[in-house]
Parts: sequence; structure tokens; C-alpha cells
Amino acid sequence: MAKEKEVMEETPEPKRMVRVILYSERAKAAPRFVSVNGKTYRIPRNEEVFVPEEVAEVLRHSSEAKRFAERYQKSFEVKAER
Repeated sequence: MAKEKEVMEETPEPKRMVRVILYSERAKAAPRFVSVNGKTYRIPRNEEVFVPEEVAEVLRHSSEAKRFAERYQKSFEVKAER
């Protein structure tokens, strides 16, 4: 009798989903594209959607970088006024 090999498939763990809303002042604002590990996500604006945790992290980092850049630029504007 031949020995049977037990084949176990690893199923990926379910991704933790996070609720996000990307606000925009324009009614028909373009969706936001985010790419994580080669997978692209299209996130509509002004709607509540659930995205994987790593996508929410990319959005958070993007927002923080934008605020930092705006403060940095504003600091030069204040110095130029003096």
C-alpha cells in the first residue's frame, strides 16, 4: 500500500478592514488610487468604504506628509514677508 501524503493548503488570514472616508469639497472629485504590494485600490471620495488596514495606513501617511509639506511651505512664506 502506497503512503499517502497529506497536502495542507495554507489559506491566507483574512485582512482586517478599516472604515475610511476621503472628504473632498468638489462634488465629483476623482477617486484616490492607492497601491500596496503590487495591488491597486480605487477609493471613492465622500463615501464611507472599508479598506484593508495597510491601505488605511498608506492614506494616513500620505495625509501626514501633505500637512508637513504645507507647514514647511508656509514657514518660508512667513520668512519672506519679514
